[in-house]
Amino acid sequence: ALSFRGSGRTKYAYEMLHILHNLTHVWPEPIRNIVLNNWLLNPTGHPNSFVEMDLLQEHLNFWIKEFYISHGSNASWEWLDSLVGPIVNALRHLANGLHESLGADQGTRHSPPDLKNDIHTLVKSLDEHNVYRVQKGRHLDSDDLPVKDIISIGLQNLTDSAKNPLAEYNEAFLRLQQRRRMQP
Repeated sequence: ALSFRGSGRTKYAYEMLHILHNLTHVWPEPIRNIVLNNWLLNPTGHPNSFVEMDLLQEHLNFWIKEFYISHGSNASWEWLDSLVGPIVNALRHLANGLHESLGADQGTRHSPPDLKNDIHTLVKSLDEHNVYRVQKGRHLDSDDLPVKDIISIGLQNLTDSAKNPLAEYNEAFLRLQQRRRMQP
């Protein structure tokens, strides 16, 4: 919540406050585990290939819109939604499998470049210029601004002033609690 608020993502910060509250005070452990165990998905099965569920949904939307659009008389959103949408991931895997089996892949997969020399040169340059070492007397150029500490800025933005977002969140939460206690 602090980093979202400090970087100007106020709606995400507000949602994060709700999630944090629910994780720590509302949801029982089984629900908490379900939420925490389903934020990430590994669509490839390869080690360290997890992605956020919302990012995966964005990718599926991209595939639906860009690659599996019908043409001709069937070109409609209804067709996309009813037929292609539910199976877009299977279609993508089928197409990739056919390309690999038949050798007809048109360049969607490249062998990874050998970066050993580039990485060695980069690390050597960073070391020679003491980029990641604290040095007394080091100063920024006049056109370089220091990096903002978005965690501290976020804390300040959430808690300072009479009408701060954290106080607003707490007020909204109390209103919700009172509404739940009301008899219909």
